[in-house]
Amino acid sequence: MVRIVVCVLAGATLVPPALAADATAAPEAVPAPRTPPAYVSAFTDYRAWREPALVPWRRANEEVGRLGGHAGHLRGDAAPTAKDEARSDRPAEKR
Repeated sequence: MVRIVVCVLAGATLVPPALAADATAAPEAVPAPRTPPAYVSAFTDYRAWREPALVPWRRANEEVGRLGGHAGHLRGDAAPTAKDEARSDRPAEKR
């Protein structure tokens, strides 16, 4: 209980000097009002989505074949490289 009374009295003695310091401070110059920045919409350069041009299915299939499969992933002539086989030295792949 005594500690609480001491803390309240100590706090009460510190508050008036802090308030007095703010009251005696010199008033600062009020800055001139600024003009707000010009509004620029986020949709200024927006282009609406359009349906892509349709391609006949034969031509699409021929192009996939020419590229070597879907996105080039299905080439049958690619053999695993030594680099792929050497990856087993990583801790997550050790057994």
